[in-house]
Amino acid sequence: MQVVTCGTAVSKHSKDLRVAGLDKDDLVCVVSENHSAIRQPNMPNKNDTVESCFVTVAELSQLPDGGFLRVLVDYHALVLARDGDAVFAFQRTCPHEKADLAQGRIECGRLICPRHLASFDLAEGQVSRGWKLDALKLYPVRVEGGAVAIDADAVRRKPPGGDRKVWDFTPR
Repeated sequence: MQVVTCGTAVSKHSKDLRVAGLDKDDLVCVVSENHSAIRQPNMPNKNDTVESCFVTVAELSQLPDGGFLRVLVDYHALVLARDGDAVFAFQRTCPHEKADLAQGRIECGRLICPRHLASFDLAEGQVSRGWKLDALKLYPVRVEGGAVAIDADAVRRKPPGGDRKVWDFTPR
C-alpha cells in the first residue's frame, strides 16, 4: 500500500527535496515509499489559483472491471473502483455503519454496500431512496498512461472521516 502526503515542503523532508531538486517553499507531493517529489506551482499569495495535487496510487492494470483496490492518501483510507472505462475514488467506509466498501459490488453505476445493501451513485455520491445517510464522499481521479491518480488536495479538503475525530473531546 502506498502512502502519499501533499503540502508545502517542511524541514523533515528537506533532504528528500534537495535530492529531487526542489526548494523548501515549493508546493510538493511526497510519495513516502520512494521519497519522490513532484513539483507543483509556488503559491505567491492566497488569491492565486493552484493546480490540484494529483498523486499516483495504482496502475490501471491492478484494477479489473468491477473490482476494488484499497489505497491510502495522506493516511486517509480510500477505495478505487472500476466500472468499465470509468474509475472512481471514494471513502472506504460506509457513512451508515462503517462497512468496508471495498467488499461491496457495482451495479448499473451504483456502489452497493455489503452490509445493509443501500446503494450510492458513483457519479454524485447520493444514497438510494429511503435511506437517511450522508452522501458518499467522492474524489477526482485521473487516468494517464496507465497510472491512476487521486486529487490529494480534495481528500485533505473533504476527508473521508470528516473534519473531527471520533474521540476528540476538545471544547469547541
